[in-house]
Amino acid sequence: TPQRGPGGFDLLTGASWGVSFWPTRAWLTADVQHRLRFGGASNGVRLRVEGGGFVISRVGGALVAEFQAAYGREQQQPPGAPAPVPRVLGLGAKLFVDVYAGLGLSSDFLWLPEVFNDGAGWRVGLSLTWERR
Repeated sequence: TPQRGPGGFDLLTGASWGVSFWPTRAWLTADVQHRLRFGGASNGVRLRVEGGGFVISRVGGALVAEFQAAYGREQQQPPGAPAPVPRVLGLGAKLFVDVYAGLGLSSDFLWLPEVFNDGAGWRVGLSLTWERR
């Protein structure tokens, strides 16, 4: 079991850009976020690229690449301080389904190889989304 830190609070600010390849029902998006960790001197900048599309009717998928460079990391923090923001380089996939009237469900999986990250692992997420049409 990986060692867990004491937790903490982050403030995430960012921007996103995307383009649709209509009529193929495919798209490409790019996000940039700044992650400010309160209570410590550790922060990060996250870049994420996603390309995907609907495969059949209301079901689709996407491939994802994510990079988060950490800066201001402190290794000798006082006890109880939030753990440093991790470095992240991940590759993953997302599966989603359009449920009804803009509501959707998605599940995403991100693989974090040990050679690039603070430790190897997986990140799994489940989401409920709504899109205005």
